[in-house]
Amino acid sequence: SVKAGYSVQQNSVLGDLGEQVIRGFGGRFTNALVKGLGDTVALTVALPQSVELGHGRKLCKNITIMKGHGGAGSIQAIAHDIDVACTNQIVSMMRDGVNMVRIQHTTSADGRIRLAHHDIAQILTNQDEFHQSLVKLLDEPALMREWLPTVMPRPERRANQTAAQYRATLQKYDTKLGVVRREYGRDFNDNIRGTKLGVLWAFQGAEQHYTWAGEGRTHDTQIGRFLSHTQPVANRAYAALTA
Repeated sequence: SVKAGYSVQQNSVLGDLGEQVIRGFGGRFTNALVKGLGDTVALTVALPQSVELGHGRKLCKNITIMKGHGGAGSIQAIAHDIDVACTNQIVSMMRDGVNMVRIQHTTSADGRIRLAHHDIAQILTNQDEFHQSLVKLLDEPALMREWLPTVMPRPERRANQTAAQYRATLQKYDTKLGVVRREYGRDFNDNIRGTKLGVLWAFQGAEQHYTWAGEGRTHDTQIGRFLSHTQPVANRAYAALTA
């Protein structure tokens, strides 16, 4: 069900683009992601700029180049500060598109790939400001209980809700709070708990690892949320913490 102009791009094109990044900016390949038995494939390059957080954790500058094989998608290059090996960092993948470029699957795709280096350089430049904002959060003290009401405010009773319906709404809300608190207390956060970055990672980790019903996500689902940039609560937390 692909269009007539669709041009097959092998996974090796991801390596070609990654090598362009390494030649231009330094760094090395660190991860390969596969979702849906190969439906989506991605490679990550970690750039030299990083901040040590202790216990083997880093706040890294990365670029992930990914593509799907369904015929409907495009090659995407996304600059981000997430450690893909353990997705407990803010995703904030889209940021109004300033840190992402798409290369469409068309008959001219090979030519577009040759021109992609300029676009990749631009999104990496745009990512610098975001990276520095995360480093700043590492130096600012904060506790989760201070930010939960701001990022996830208690729902008010709607005019058309019965008392029973409102109680059910509050129960769901309390479950969501429990998911975030559980993530905040996990050992990955030990060395940065008490900072704004620790608060931010807890919101992101909650969305990454659990459904809001408190059920754990499968590996494929976690990777899917990373690739599809579906982190609305984490992005809301980032906006509040950096305001």
